[in-house]
Amino acid sequence: MNKIKHRRKVDAIWREKNREHLRKYQKEWRANLTDTQKTERLWGVKRHRHKKKGTETIPAKIYADWWVKQKNKCFYCERVPSSKLDLETDRLNSEEGYALNNICLACSECNRCKNNVFTAEQWKEIAQKYLS
Repeated sequence: MNKIKHRRKVDAIWREKNREHLRKYQKEWRANLTDTQKTERLWGVKRHRHKKKGTETIPAKIYADWWVKQKNKCFYCERVPSSKLDLETDRLNSEEGYALNNICLACSECNRCKNNVFTAEQWKEIAQKYLS
């Protein structure tokens, strides 16, 4: 058995024996994170920092600060999810990149349905009429 496979097996055995200890540690660790740190851990921070033609990358810290300041509701249908983590970052204008003046928080349903077919104003009107 090579060293890597052996190490993985040893780690798996240790994790199995110490499952409760790990859960307690992870729970305490998550409880001590600041809002910014929680936000930086979201996939949205990493996923939306890529460059698109004609736009600059949004630094993680600036994006995290923006995310914390946002209201806990969908920009389009104005429904409030059970958790702010259920909201996704959407581009208001799909032809432009992820810039602070071109992003909003949207529920996954609105984000999928709007796609790049509707403008933000069109989808907001539709969502508030039929989804609210």
